[in-house]
Amino acid sequence: MHGTITWFSGKGSSGAILSDEGGSFDFAAAAVLAYDVAALSAGKMVNFEADGGSPPKAINVSVRQSAAIHFSDDTYRDIRRLRYMGFDQLGAVRTYRFERFTPGRLTEHFSLDTDVALFSRHKLRLQDGPALCLHMLTGALGAAVAGEACPSAVTEQDFLAFLASRPAPPVKGFRSQRAASAL
Repeated sequence: MHGTITWFSGKGSSGAILSDEGGSFDFAAAAVLAYDVAALSAGKMVNFEADGGSPPKAINVSVRQSAAIHFSDDTYRDIRRLRYMGFDQLGAVRTYRFERFTPGRLTEHFSLDTDVALFSRHKLRLQDGPALCLHMLTGALGAAVAGEACPSAVTEQDFLAFLASRPAPPVKGFRSQRAASAL
Protein backbone atom coordinates (compact mmCIF):
# COMPACT_ATOMS: atom_id res chain seq x y z
CA MET A 1 0.00 0.00 0.00
CA HIS A 2 1.04 3.63 -0.44
CA GLY A 3 0.41 6.56 1.85
CA THR A 4 1.70 9.68 3.57
CA ILE A 5 2.84 10.08 7.18
CA THR A 6 0.35 12.46 8.81
CA TRP A 7 2.24 12.71 12.11
CA PHE A 8 5.33 11.19 13.70
CA SER A 9 6.69 11.47 17.23
CA GLY A 10 10.42 10.83 17.46
CA LYS A 11 10.17 10.68 21.27
CA GLY A 12 7.36 8.15 21.33
CA SER A 13 8.62 6.43 18.17
CA SER A 14 5.13 6.16 16.76
CA GLY A 15 3.04 7.83 14.10
CA ALA A 16 0.15 7.58 11.68
CA ILE A 17 -0.16 7.07 7.94
CA LEU A 18 -3.02 8.14 5.69
CA SER A 19 -3.20 5.62 2.84
CA ASP A 20 -3.81 6.73 -0.75
CA GLU A 21 -7.17 4.92 -0.47
CA GLY A 22 -8.16 7.07 2.55
CA GLY A 23 -7.60 4.65 5.46
CA SER A 24 -5.64 5.64 8.56
CA PHE A 25 -2.98 3.31 10.02
CA ASP A 26 -0.96 3.76 13.22
CA PHE A 27 2.60 2.46 13.29
CA ALA A 28 5.52 2.06 15.67
CA ALA A 29 9.15 2.74 14.73
CA ALA A 30 9.79 -1.01 15.16
CA ALA A 31 7.53 -1.56 12.11
CA VAL A 32 9.78 0.63 9.93
CA LEU A 33 12.59 -0.90 7.88
CA ALA A 34 15.87 -0.06 9.64
CA TYR A 35 17.29 1.94 6.72
CA ASP A 36 14.40 4.42 6.83
CA VAL A 37 13.91 5.16 10.55
CA ALA A 38 16.07 8.31 10.45
CA ALA A 39 14.14 9.66 7.43
CA LEU A 40 10.68 9.56 9.05
CA SER A 41 8.74 12.80 9.35
CA ALA A 42 5.26 14.15 8.68
CA GLY A 43 4.59 14.52 4.96
CA LYS A 44 6.92 11.69 3.83
CA MET A 45 5.42 9.32 1.26
CA VAL A 46 5.75 5.68 2.32
CA ASN A 47 5.06 2.11 1.25
CA PHE A 48 3.60 -0.23 3.89
CA GLU A 49 1.53 -3.32 4.57
CA ALA A 50 -1.50 -3.64 6.87
CA ASP A 51 -1.16 -6.23 9.63
CA GLY A 52 -4.83 -7.32 9.50
CA GLY A 53 -5.52 -6.52 13.16
CA SER A 54 -8.40 -4.49 14.51
CA PRO A 55 -7.74 -1.64 14.13
CA PRO A 56 -5.16 -2.40 11.42
CA LYS A 57 -1.61 -1.18 11.98
CA ALA A 58 1.05 -0.44 9.36
CA ILE A 59 4.04 -2.81 9.19
CA ASN A 60 7.07 -3.05 6.88
CA VAL A 61 6.98 0.74 6.47
CA SER A 62 9.55 2.17 4.05
CA VAL A 63 10.08 5.68 2.72
CA ARG A 64 9.05 5.84 -0.93
CA GLN A 65 11.83 6.77 -3.34
CA SER A 66 10.90 9.24 -6.04
CA ALA A 67 11.95 8.30 -9.56
CA ALA A 68 11.13 11.86 -10.65
CA ILE A 69 14.30 13.28 -9.07
CA HIS A 70 16.79 14.32 -11.74
CA PHE A 71 20.44 14.87 -10.95
CA SER A 72 23.02 16.26 -13.32
CA ASP A 73 25.04 13.64 -15.16
CA ASP A 74 28.28 15.26 -14.02
CA THR A 75 27.43 14.91 -10.34
CA TYR A 76 25.71 11.51 -10.26
CA ARG A 77 26.73 9.62 -13.38
CA ASP A 78 25.94 6.12 -12.10
CA ILE A 79 24.43 6.18 -8.61
CA ARG A 80 22.84 2.86 -7.82
CA ARG A 81 21.72 1.73 -4.40
CA LEU A 82 20.39 -1.62 -3.38
CA ARG A 83 18.15 -1.47 -0.35
CA TYR A 84 16.87 -4.37 1.75
CA MET A 85 13.07 -4.18 1.96
CA GLY A 86 12.32 -7.14 4.24
CA PHE A 87 11.37 -10.77 3.82
CA ASP A 88 8.40 -13.09 3.53
CA GLN A 89 8.38 -16.70 4.64
CA LEU A 90 6.18 -19.54 3.49
CA GLY A 91 7.06 -22.86 5.08
CA ALA A 92 10.78 -23.55 4.70
CA VAL A 93 11.28 -20.89 1.99
CA ARG A 94 12.28 -17.36 2.96
CA THR A 95 12.06 -14.70 0.25
CA TYR A 96 14.32 -11.66 0.72
CA ARG A 97 13.16 -8.49 -1.05
CA PHE A 98 15.39 -5.67 -2.34
CA GLU A 99 14.96 -2.59 -4.47
CA ARG A 100 17.44 -0.55 -6.48
CA PHE A 101 16.94 3.16 -6.93
CA THR A 102 18.74 4.83 -9.80
CA PRO A 103 18.09 8.57 -10.26
CA GLY A 104 16.07 9.24 -13.40
CA ARG A 105 14.90 5.61 -13.76
CA LEU A 106 12.11 3.50 -12.35
CA THR A 107 12.86 1.65 -9.12
CA GLU A 108 13.76 -2.00 -9.74
CA HIS A 109 12.58 -4.79 -7.40
CA PHE A 110 14.41 -8.07 -6.71
CA SER A 111 13.33 -11.16 -4.74
CA LEU A 112 15.53 -14.10 -3.82
CA ASP A 113 14.12 -17.38 -2.47
CA THR A 114 16.18 -19.31 0.08
CA ASP A 115 15.71 -22.74 1.64
CA VAL A 116 15.98 -22.06 5.40
CA ALA A 117 17.67 -25.46 5.96
CA LEU A 118 20.75 -24.22 4.08
CA PHE A 119 21.44 -21.73 6.88
CA SER A 120 21.83 -24.43 9.53
CA ARG A 121 23.68 -26.74 7.13
CA HIS A 122 26.31 -24.05 6.55
CA LYS A 123 26.24 -22.69 10.12
CA LEU A 124 24.94 -19.26 9.12
CA ARG A 125 22.40 -17.26 11.08
CA LEU A 126 19.12 -16.25 9.43
CA GLN A 127 20.22 -12.65 10.12
CA ASP A 128 23.02 -13.21 7.56
CA GLY A 129 20.41 -13.75 4.83
CA PRO A 130 20.21 -10.09 3.69
CA ALA A 131 24.03 -9.83 3.51
CA LEU A 132 24.21 -13.11 1.56
CA CYS A 133 21.56 -11.92 -0.91
CA LEU A 134 23.16 -8.48 -1.22
CA HIS A 135 26.48 -10.18 -2.01
CA MET A 136 24.76 -12.21 -4.74
CA LEU A 137 22.83 -9.28 -6.20
CA THR A 138 25.88 -7.03 -6.31
CA GLY A 139 27.79 -9.62 -8.29
CA ALA A 140 24.84 -10.44 -10.54
CA LEU A 141 24.06 -6.80 -11.31
CA GLY A 142 27.70 -6.21 -12.19
CA ALA A 143 27.52 -9.16 -14.58
CA ALA A 144 24.12 -8.04 -15.90
CA VAL A 145 25.92 -5.59 -18.16
CA ALA A 146 27.20 -8.67 -19.98
CA GLY A 147 23.61 -9.85 -20.46
CA GLU A 148 23.31 -12.36 -17.59
CA ALA A 149 19.98 -12.51 -15.79
CA CYS A 150 19.62 -11.72 -12.08
CA PRO A 151 19.22 -14.74 -9.79
CA SER A 152 15.87 -15.46 -8.16
CA ALA A 153 17.00 -18.23 -5.79
CA VAL A 154 19.94 -18.77 -3.44
CA THR A 155 21.66 -22.10 -4.07
CA GLU A 156 24.12 -24.17 -2.08
CA GLN A 157 26.90 -22.86 -4.33
CA ASP A 158 25.88 -19.29 -3.42
CA PHE A 159 26.20 -20.14 0.28
CA LEU A 160 29.66 -21.59 -0.30
CA ALA A 161 30.77 -18.55 -2.34
CA PHE A 162 29.48 -16.22 0.39
CA LEU A 163 31.33 -18.15 3.11
CA ALA A 164 34.53 -18.09 1.04
CA SER A 165 34.28 -14.31 0.64
CA ARG A 166 34.14 -13.68 4.40
CA PRO A 167 37.32 -13.04 6.40
CA ALA A 168 38.57 -15.97 8.43
CA PRO A 169 37.60 -15.77 12.11
CA PRO A 170 40.45 -15.22 14.58
CA VAL A 171 41.89 -18.35 16.15
CA LYS A 172 40.77 -18.61 19.78
CA GLY A 173 43.47 -18.96 22.40
CA PHE A 174 46.24 -17.91 19.99
CA ARG A 175 48.52 -15.07 20.98
CA SER A 176 51.29 -13.68 18.90
CA GLN A 177 54.83 -14.11 20.27
CA ARG A 178 55.05 -10.33 20.72
CA ALA A 179 51.92 -10.29 22.94
CA ALA A 180 53.10 -13.34 24.91
CA SER A 181 56.56 -11.81 25.57
CA ALA A 182 54.98 -8.57 26.80
CA LEU A 183 53.34 -10.51 29.64
